[in-house]
Amino acid sequence: MKRYYHIQNLDSKNKLWLKNESVNINGKKINNYYRDLFNDTGEKIENTDLFIFAKQKDDEVNAMPLILDRNSPELLNQYISKSSIYGHLSHVFNSTLSQYLKWVREEIFENYRKEKFPHLPSRKTCLWLCEQKDLEKWLGILYPHNRKKIIEVSLAKNAKIHCGNASLIISETLNISDYNILAKKYWQGKMHIDCEVETLFEGRFTVINEFNNLSEI
Repeated sequence: MKRYYHIQNLDSKNKLWLKNESVNINGKKINNYYRDLFNDTGEKIENTDLFIFAKQKDDEVNAMPLILDRNSPELLNQYISKSSIYGHLSHVFNSTLSQYLKWVREEIFENYRKEKFPHLPSRKTCLWLCEQKDLEKWLGILYPHNRKKIIEVSLAKNAKIHCGNASLIISETLNISDYNILAKKYWQGKMHIDCEVETLFEGRFTVINEFNNLSEI
């Protein structure tokens, strides 16, 4: 019988499950991953819409007088000022674009699941598990700067499970057709050597063990 594990982030505000606790993941409530992803879109800077803020800063830079004299003492100051403004905008846009791409990807994957594999658990509402052989890899990927706890779970017999290739879950500026190809491979369970294997779960489980690190298992 396979042993399944879930990694909990001890530094988050999410509920921590304890040994002997029984939990039902019923497919009706969005999970923490999708909730955080949804909440992180719509970035505002100084209480202003991101694109409005970017336009204001662009206007601010363009309003600076053009300095042609390379010996002018103001040239360096202006260069530093412009670099600071555009550097900040680049960072914010990169962060925001990443979240929107994740959201778009998840919507495409979910729509593909609903159409082709409705019997499989949803990435929006599932609990993520992994088998013991993949535990070390996921411990290195998830919550790299936070304290973690490992729980071992026993799954109910009527649970929904899908073993997916997490290496297909990428955030790139792909077109919809390319994302649909990835979604098809993911829901078909296509694997390759050394890919990141994740288990999506819906149903009832019971916590049967708690571990602070791999050496305790």
